[in-house]
Amino acid sequence: MFVIIGTQIKKEDMGCLTEPRICPRCRRLVHYQNIREQRWFTAFWVPLFPVQSDQYFQCPSCGLTFQADSFQPALTDQNADSNAPSMLEKGARQAGRLYGRFKKYLNDTD
Repeated sequence: MFVIIGTQIKKEDMGCLTEPRICPRCRRLVHYQNIREQRWFTAFWVPLFPVQSDQYFQCPSCGLTFQADSFQPALTDQNADSNAPSMLEKGARQAGRLYGRFKKYLNDTD
């Protein structure tokens, strides 16, 4: 007689954060997903009881993850001066410039 034992990982989506944050990798304003990951002890591929549990936040755009206890990506730059423009202000200015270029391009092609 033999016994097959092992572990299995199950992921559960716990929802999204209500406050959008800027991802440091992809620089997008996103609602991070809250994910709980549990490792289960199995016998004959049947999960019996949880052995280990982790919780983390994941960017839905690029997949960057943060542990739940160390998660603090800011909505604005934390290292910037108070007089310096925030990342959102910089992004808004860049979007305005791109819109102006696009509008000029459309007028030139007519």
